[in-house]
Amino acid sequence: MAKIVTYCNQKGGVGKTTSAVTFAVDLQRRGHSVLMFDADPQLSAYNWAGASQETDGFPVEIRVLENNAKFISKELKKYFDSYDYIIIDSPPNLENGILRRCLLISDAYVLSFIPKSLELSALPPIKAYIEDVDIMRSEIDSYPLKGGLFYNMVNNTRLVKAVIDVVESDKLFPVFNARIRTSTLVPESQLLGLTIFEMGAKGKKLQEDFTALTDEIIELI
Repeated sequence: MAKIVTYCNQKGGVGKTTSAVTFAVDLQRRGHSVLMFDADPQLSAYNWAGASQETDGFPVEIRVLENNAKFISKELKKYFDSYDYIIIDSPPNLENGILRRCLLISDAYVLSFIPKSLELSALPPIKAYIEDVDIMRSEIDSYPLKGGLFYNMVNNTRLVKAVIDVVESDKLFPVFNARIRTSTLVPESQLLGLTIFEMGAKGKKLQEDFTALTDEIIELI
């Protein structure tokens, strides 16, 4: 049966889609069968794949998840026995019932967080939201969600270090060790319809960041 991983946040612009797509591609590179669903109304993942001009197409199949919370479980269950992993890029909105449905059926969540002071206020609502989902999961005899937060678009500044210190002292979420550095290769790859792993030697360090994160997520689930 497929493992389902949902990438989430309550706002856009935090690298959620980039990270979800890169995780899916990395799994595929490792020999796993992977299907990705784009549930974000902006359809950034789907459009990224659509920009590919490669002969063999985009490395991972990306489908649009119907914007109807009632049918999400039914839709995903069609593919449980056909793939090793199903990755979901969820809507950046805690009021959206789709995110709740995705988390109810998932094995794990991954939270992309940019270490900036203005982002800190977003964490407690997400924590409360996931706790509510876990209560609902317990009512249907399901186990608590596994998951955690990773630092995205990281640079070596005092402010970043200070924000990270706050996050880790608050202990709202488990934190992955892997950190994703800031890089202009991300928007460049999206424009070209390529993945981070197709950006050649100049993307080596960024690739190493993402593969380290993949290692941790696989171990978690």
